[in-house]
Amino acid sequence: MTQTKQKQIINAIDGLSNQLELIRSLVNDTLLQNKEWLNTKEFGLLTNIEPKTVSNYAGKGKYKKTMRDLHGRHLIHVSELERHL
Repeated sequence: MTQTKQKQIINAIDGLSNQLELIRSLVNDTLLQNKEWLNTKEFGLLTNIEPKTVSNYAGKGKYKKTMRDLHGRHLIHVSELERHL
């Protein structure tokens, strides 16, 4: 592979990383608008943790502010994002 091709690939990856960060920021802003509790999928999206792992952590008490919804699924308070990040 030529050096020019390598630079093009690196630039493309950098561009994708920037776009991904922008998307993550937009998702974060959208999810957190007027929302006090996040489900495991939402929390996982914002923290790059699989939802099942988030659920396991919540069950083991890793997150201090959790509760369960009417169906028994874990909900994590948005303040846990600050602790986690």
